[in-house]
Amino acid sequence: MNLLNYFKFVATGYVRKRKNLYGKKVYFTYRHDTEIFDPFKMILDHYYKIEQVPETSQFTLDTQFQHVKGILDQARDKKPKVIVKFSLDAGEIEIRRLVLREEKRTTSLYVIFLDEKPLAFLNKKYDYGNNIQALILENVLHGIEKSQYPDLQLVNAGCLFYNSQKEACFIEKFVHSHIFYIHDTQGYKKVCKEMTLCLQKETG
Repeated sequence: MNLLNYFKFVATGYVRKRKNLYGKKVYFTYRHDTEIFDPFKMILDHYYKIEQVPETSQFTLDTQFQHVKGILDQARDKKPKVIVKFSLDAGEIEIRRLVLREEKRTTSLYVIFLDEKPLAFLNKKYDYGNNIQALILENVLHGIEKSQYPDLQLVNAGCLFYNSQKEACFIEKFVHSHIFYIHDTQGYKKVCKEMTLCLQKETG
């Protein structure tokens, strides 16, 4: 840690770093004992998975995803471990990573903003996927008539839920249970397509 970062850390508890990733200047603000992450790969990993979800695992529901959005309430007044910022043609991206406690478990929450407006979030529940069907019932299907229920045997491979407000929720078991909520599917796709081009230019 250089001297300037040391004084910033003493004053705020955070360290600042700039990295060049895929042709973009990426700014990290993070706790000294926290690992930083690649924001491009974090966002695009779920984008690629969503693009490959078969039609048999995609469902349109009459829901507002209120219980899914309620996950953000857990982050209220919590200080992020990492804040990442960078600019795209699509707008200014900010990602905040928080560590939360759910009952006896620790979970990670990555909240993604586009031009200061919520775009998406990823909630990793370190439960080894043991509760994934219960998560869907309690969060996505809460208040939904049973006649709309999907085959929950499909969820381990990943299920994608849409509503009429252009929101989406992707739930999968990837070692642990992952909930990836998208507030604006059109804006999200625009961001991801631009980020994909950045990766392609960098890797040739």
